[in-house]
Amino acid sequence: MPSGSTTEKGFPGDNGFGHEEWNFQVTDTWNGYVFPYTYLVPQQIILDKNKGTFDIGFFSRHQEQNKWIFIGIHRNAQLIEDDEYPKIIKSFSDEEIFARRADELFSATARFKTYEDALKEVTDAFRKPYIRIKSPVSDIEFFPQPIPIEKPSNHRFKSFTYVDRFPASKIKSHDSKRSPSALAEDGYYRESPSNLKRIIPKHNKLSNRFCRWLITKGISAKQEENYIDIIFEVGNENYMAELKIVYGVGTTKAIRESLGQLLEYNHYPGRHVKGKWLIVLDQKPMDSDFKYIDNLRTERYLPVFVGWQAEADFHFYPKWEI
Repeated sequence: MPSGSTTEKGFPGDNGFGHEEWNFQVTDTWNGYVFPYTYLVPQQIILDKNKGTFDIGFFSRHQEQNKWIFIGIHRNAQLIEDDEYPKIIKSFSDEEIFARRADELFSATARFKTYEDALKEVTDAFRKPYIRIKSPVSDIEFFPQPIPIEKPSNHRFKSFTYVDRFPASKIKSHDSKRSPSALAEDGYYRESPSNLKRIIPKHNKLSNRFCRWLITKGISAKQEENYIDIIFEVGNENYMAELKIVYGVGTTKAIRESLGQLLEYNHYPGRHVKGKWLIVLDQKPMDSDFKYIDNLRTERYLPVFVGWQAEADFHFYPKWEI
């Protein structure tokens, strides 16, 4: 219910939620773009003036606090080319993005009688198409601290509200009285039965592939010992590896979850500290993730590396010399 009203027409009115959550799901990409559920396109005069690119600001209404809030920005958005749709559809099918979205819809609403009905809903968005806009994932901003705004003039989402500039926070970052975020932290972000049915097989495949890769390096590994995904030794150094599937959450949250487990496995009473910690993902992390790993190593002195699968090979940052 993005408008906060049960009288909202269309999909939100029928189902009690909108597709808008996917606007900032930065793992759902093709060729470096995400595809926001705006349905609308800017006026031609706007497109001509800006050589086909434009910025989109996203707002919502906080359900408990009853406040309008500015959520984030897609910068340098543009229209999807007709010949790109088949490629997007193939990628979203192969990467099981459509499947995950269909699972989310089927789990959240009684509108769809079958999973296939929900799958048709999400694929039709690109086949009809309803989705017309692509945004570079590198130019997306999501505000950890949403910005309070006045009620937008076109809050029923029937057309864009054109503005000269987007709202900016009046609260300075050094202000000790900064108000708390209007959005709750999603600490438990994917432990649903439908998600686990997809995550666990992918996790097992990643674990087996990583072990086979270690064998090619002359390293023998143990899987699932004392709840640790993989442990092994290289020379006199012992290692533990925590493996994570990025599916549905993104690399940053996958790293967050891994770190919590690695800290527990190494420092909880009765545990033994391992010399090197590996976080192994099934997708390449973002540049900001690499900077985070650098900070953990240099400022907190954690012996952590982040790795990712690339076809039959595995790469690590910082470069891990075996």
